[in-house]
Amino acid sequence: MSFGKVLLETPAGKRFVKKVAAESDRKSVRRSILNVLQTRFGTVPKDLPKQLAKIQDQHKLNALVKVAAVCPDVDAFRAEME
Repeated sequence: MSFGKVLLETPAGKRFVKKVAAESDRKSVRRSILNVLQTRFGTVPKDLPKQLAKIQDQHKLNALVKVAAVCPDVDAFRAEME
């Protein structure tokens, strides 16, 4: 077994893998939100991705996917972000 594989089997290694996977999931949901908004409204304000990046709560991001699908405009979406 390689050193890298052994390292990933340690508690610290497992925490690291879990943290990386969680961030990957958040990035994927953020991309989905932006795709939905772009599809519905044409353009997405340039500051919106940075605002979404500040949201770390997975449940909040999941809820925002649904908001993006039904909100009447980007301003309404922004209001739900806060």
